[in-house]
Amino acid sequence: MEAPSKNAPRINPKLVKTQAPSHEVALKPEAKRKAYLLVTMYRSGSTLTGEMFNRNPEFLYYFEGVCMYQLSTRFCKPPFCWNPDAPATQCKKQCSSPGSDKAKLRHMERICKEEVNSVAIKTIRFLDLKRLHPFYADSYPIDFKAVLLVRDPRSMYHSRKKIHLGLLHGNQKEMEGYLQILEQECELVAQNLELLSNTRTLESRKTFSIRYEDIARDPIKYSKAIYNFLGEEFNEDVSGFLHDAIAPPKKKLDQSKATYTTSRVNQRNDYLERMEARQNGDAF
Repeated sequence: MEAPSKNAPRINPKLVKTQAPSHEVALKPEAKRKAYLLVTMYRSGSTLTGEMFNRNPEFLYYFEGVCMYQLSTRFCKPPFCWNPDAPATQCKKQCSSPGSDKAKLRHMERICKEEVNSVAIKTIRFLDLKRLHPFYADSYPIDFKAVLLVRDPRSMYHSRKKIHLGLLHGNQKEMEGYLQILEQECELVAQNLELLSNTRTLESRKTFSIRYEDIARDPIKYSKAIYNFLGEEFNEDVSGFLHDAIAPPKKKLDQSKATYTTSRVNQRNDYLERMEARQNGDAF
């Protein structure tokens, strides 16, 4: 091997170590995935609030940590449903569970990993925000925020009574248990609100508390407030759903042609509430 020529240009070893090939491009740091937890109680008006997330095509929405595919706007469509225009109330009948179908499971995995960056989960069994402290930390690998939905306990009790005596065929004596549970829930909610009153805490900075009575009075205004707090875009899908949910009744001819109508939205909400009631009836 010949020795290098004396006239050959000298190479700075520092440049050799730091200079990247011309074809390489510096990659931007990957954005954190986002997770939003809707913390609420049974019969607190959470169905409508949860649909604000479910109707957003940029979100993947779960109920109680379980992806109820037949209630999801992302999965109530082919390849799970044979009819792409199946009404929401018929989705469970016209959809088949992923089960062990590898193609459907791969489809679900692709949506979860590649198509969405924001996941919203609703829980009615977990009310203690202090126990969520590790998730609020800035060092947590997921951008986590919570929405605390509260409601007048008198309204919740009467709503639970209606469901228990009607849909679940319970008896009046068992309602005493509902009162005890409601009392415990009220104590936890009071503790949460006291925690959030301290603006220096992580919980306060990353939790949005809202009353169902406010959402019911002006759902569009307060839905925008929730989306603004989360840093998400209040898109046409969510706006259209809310407009239909609060719009006055339309003419019969218009309803038959409309994609969404007040009656259809209410029908879907009633269906969702019945599904949740059956799923959670044994927990209350």
